[in-house]
Amino acid sequence: MFIRNNRRSKLVSALLGAVIVVIPTSVIILYIVYNMNIYKHKLNEYGMGESMTASVYMAKSDMVKGEKVSASNVERVNFRIPVGVTFPACDDVDGMVMSQDIKAGSIITKSMGHDDEGIRDDFRLHGFTGIDIGSGINVGNYIDIRIAMPDGEDFIVAAHKEVIGLNEGIVVVQVNEPEILKMSSVAVDVGKYEGARLYATMYAADYQSEAIPDYPANMEVCQLGNWDPNVIDKVFTIEVMDKRKNLESNLLQYIKE
Repeated sequence: MFIRNNRRSKLVSALLGAVIVVIPTSVIILYIVYNMNIYKHKLNEYGMGESMTASVYMAKSDMVKGEKVSASNVERVNFRIPVGVTFPACDDVDGMVMSQDIKAGSIITKSMGHDDEGIRDDFRLHGFTGIDIGSGINVGNYIDIRIAMPDGEDFIVAAHKEVIGLNEGIVVVQVNEPEILKMSSVAVDVGKYEGARLYATMYAADYQSEAIPDYPANMEVCQLGNWDPNVIDKVFTIEVMDKRKNLESNLLQYIKE
């Protein structure tokens, strides 16, 4: 009887020992599985749980700003990215001109270049005076030429112009025929309205999308623009003339004596 009880005690002790070991181990395993599920959920939430293959263009050699992309300096490669992540790679680099210097091995994104559309027939290099140029603007920067009216209205006359030359107050930029006409209208406004000011603002990066000009030229320039055979784009519309009439009505009190 004593031997039987002793065996029973050892068996119970062994079972209790196993339970003591198994329970904490099970808790630890459950904890690990739980946390893994949470981690996986977080990865999926941020689009990082699974990856996919994206076909992108990579630079085979260093490229400089202004260089045109060709088959000799890029190659198509497969690139692993997390599912759900948007990668702004270029689908086509044919005709792209670099807007910045890049190193070999860089993946080419849309913001790195712009389309080479050539030079339009009505583009001219023109030097303008009377533009307030900030100290941080230099040759090669891109600017908007704007006019600030004395009543607080502010208009873009010419947008996204590269500064070709800058010397003794003369700003040389490439402009088309409508922009030349509008700059003539602006010169009249600055001389006519007390407090009107012509100035330039610089783009933070030259690959940024250009602003949309919204300056309504005076009536005389609008009429000239409507029959000028050198104006390719018809921008001096009835709507622009109506805006001009409203602007001149607002500025009556600022006319110089």
